[in-house]
Amino acid sequence: MGTTSRRSSRRLLGSQHLPTKRSYPRSALSTYLAFDALIAHGDRHDRNWAVHVPPLETKYVEALCPSFDHAASLGFTLTDQTPAQHLHDG
Repeated sequence: MGTTSRRSSRRLLGSQHLPTKRSYPRSALSTYLAFDALIAHGDRHDRNWAVHVPPLETKYVEALCPSFDHAASLGFTLTDQTPAQHLHDG
């Protein structure tokens, strides 16, 4: 794995070390789904998650890329007036 692809992999995975354990993808997916449930994220579909697949000649295993596309569930679309309006409306 070249330096450039190693840096890209680190950025994709959000980690300094690529996972080497086979249990990582399953546990990461469970964590993503638990987080989705916690924030009432109802938009998890096949186009908003990805799997990083390293070159075959490395010791690294497939891993889920960092979770993304939570903006609507985390209040991205709210303006400063929206919370006050919700409180006023009850």
